[in-house]
Amino acid sequence: MRNLPFAKAFDNAVVICFFSRLLSLFPLVWKLKRLFNLGSKKRLKEAIGIIDKFALEIIKSKNQEKESDKSQDLLSRFMFLSSDYEFQDQEQKTKFLRDIVISFVLAGKDTISTALTWFFWLLMENPCCGRLIYQELTEVAPLEAVSESRMRIFSYDDLKRLHCLHSYIRDNETVSTCGHQLKINMDDDVLPDGTRVGKRWFADYLAYAIGRMEKVWGQDCSEFKPERWLEILSDLGLFI
Repeated sequence: MRNLPFAKAFDNAVVICFFSRLLSLFPLVWKLKRLFNLGSKKRLKEAIGIIDKFALEIIKSKNQEKESDKSQDLLSRFMFLSSDYEFQDQEQKTKFLRDIVISFVLAGKDTISTALTWFFWLLMENPCCGRLIYQELTEVAPLEAVSESRMRIFSYDDLKRLHCLHSYIRDNETVSTCGHQLKINMDDDVLPDGTRVGKRWFADYLAYAIGRMEKVWGQDCSEFKPERWLEILSDLGLFI
């Protein structure tokens, strides 16, 4: 995957933005590089061109799909909903959808792969959990309802009924993944605990550590205990 031009360009763009802009001590330097298309800013421009081309090809392929093909993926949903938006022209609409595609990749490229890796590892360590998930899947999609190809596409309503799977993924996501999250404050503010943060301050929190805080989760904070989410999500009304 990382040998693909798009994947390589995406990684390069993220690294350049992070080190040459976000952590830059002298903003004037990267602004001059951007103005004269030099160094890292030139490489960033080239990477963005590859990324945009990839996103536009995805949009083009979706537009070419037959109207009878009612796809359930997120991009298809956005494209359907965007038909109600008022755009100045087709170019503006295409740029909107392009940004949606890039946002999907940026948000899920590493986090989803990491979460799924942990998820399947934990299932191997806890085979009883795998059996419960399989039982739930067969109840939502009985074997006799599966096509000859043994493929089953779950609808949104089907997915809402997978309570067990939902809680297992959530427990894995909360307790095991995502090392840290870095944000930058856009204005002066005060955190809920009274801590003052100034404009353009960096705010970094360790999700990995928070997922193991006894103060938050109790004495069993380090255990893979997904059933705790069944009650929490039910109380929040997220299970139907």
